[in-house]
Amino acid sequence: MKASVLVILLFSIFYEGCDIFSARDPERPNQSATTSVSASDPQLLLSNFTTALEESNLDNYLVCFSDSLLSGRNFSFAPSSEASLLYPALSSGWDIKSEKQYFTNMKAKISTNSKITLTFSNTFLSLMGDSAVYTATYFLNVPHTDNFSKNYEGDIKLKIFRDSRLVWSIYYWQDLKTSSNPSWSELKGRMY
Repeated sequence: MKASVLVILLFSIFYEGCDIFSARDPERPNQSATTSVSASDPQLLLSNFTTALEESNLDNYLVCFSDSLLSGRNFSFAPSSEASLLYPALSSGWDIKSEKQYFTNMKAKISTNSKITLTFSNTFLSLMGDSAVYTATYFLNVPHTDNFSKNYEGDIKLKIFRDSRLVWSIYYWQDLKTSSNPSWSELKGRMY
């Protein structure tokens, strides 16, 4: 009799003291949900590019750029002339790794409840088979925490290409300063 009482007592303590049978809260995902879709046409690529910036999503941002293994083309960046004088790193082999560093540093200086905004105007897309050239005037607002300009504007020229997977990507980016506001190149130089 003592053994059965002891078993019941131990079972009730174990059952009450341990929540092994109760559901636990689900873990939060490591990465936010993606809104990027396969860039099967140039407009989807441009939409992905804008959305990746606005969501501060590094992975989606980097997917917008050319992978030389798939396209045979390395990504390159031509900064505004003013920025290349101020930030020599912009003119010395700027590549995907440089983009990643700049974007990561920029993202770290934006509070979680703030959002980058990018708008294009005067857009023109010239399609030539498996390649295209996109030109536009841009206005970029980056609500970073540093004490320098948050507004950037200028003209952008993107050369894009359809790779072996039939996915479009940017392989060349040229930035031109067109106003008294700093250009995107200046943002890249500061954040790099």
